[in-house]
Amino acid sequence: MMRYSTAVVALASFVGAKANGTRVSRVAKSSKSGSAGSMDAGSWWGPAPAPATWGPAPTWAAPAPATWAAPATWAAPAAPEQPADAGCRAIWLPGVSDSTFDSSVCTLSGYWTKKFALKGPLNADNTITVGDEGYDSLRHIGAIYDNEDSWFTKGSSPTLDDRGQEGFFNDISAIGEMNPIGPNAVNFCQCVAIAVYGCAPSIEYNDIPVADSLNFGDTTAVTGDLTGALNDEYTSVDQHINEALEMDGSNTFGVVDNDTERDAILAIFKSLPSKLNQCAPVALSLAYSE
Repeated sequence: MMRYSTAVVALASFVGAKANGTRVSRVAKSSKSGSAGSMDAGSWWGPAPAPATWGPAPTWAAPAPATWAAPATWAAPAAPEQPADAGCRAIWLPGVSDSTFDSSVCTLSGYWTKKFALKGPLNADNTITVGDEGYDSLRHIGAIYDNEDSWFTKGSSPTLDDRGQEGFFNDISAIGEMNPIGPNAVNFCQCVAIAVYGCAPSIEYNDIPVADSLNFGDTTAVTGDLTGALNDEYTSVDQHINEALEMDGSNTFGVVDNDTERDAILAIFKSLPSKLNQCAPVALSLAYSE
């Protein structure tokens, strides 16, 4: 029993000494420096990994502010522009629309464009005789009225000169499709010619024959002829119109019986300088006689 016990004690002492030695040895080894201690001890750590390589920090810029614009300046809508002939229309044709009487009819080009269109294609069965009512300005554009003493002593209306030159004034005075209004339309045309187009009035206002019956208050006698403005120019245009009337080579002078003649006449009227085209309503002259 003692031998067994002694052996157990001896074995226990040996194990205890070995265990203690190991612990001491490990403590000693752990005191070694550097990697040797780590490798001997089987440590988990090693050299610290290099930090991840970073690129340059992104450059941050504040977004540009949205461009701000001041709101559009508000203005009250402009009043509609009045037509140039509005003043003359208010005086002479109040309540009359353009569709009833258009101021373009007051010009040579506008009058003849509409006049020829109403007449239609020209031929042997549909002709125009120069000098008929509404066609006198194909003979003479300027009108000449006789300046008789009876104008002032009797207050009578002027009469045509013995040359019978009625002109454009008489064309626009004729009541019909071109002028359904009457004398007021003629007054309107003369107002537009002077106030809008700046035409020079041919004769002083009291002496302009603008209607069938006038009451002349001026008793001063006229001692000589009064020639209308642009008279020489209109006489020259008359000659060209007369030449166009013979374009077909026939002897039917004074008759427009084909579209070739009509188109040539219309082309002349449409090519006139603005003054000659627009001032025809006041192309009036007075011829003095006892």
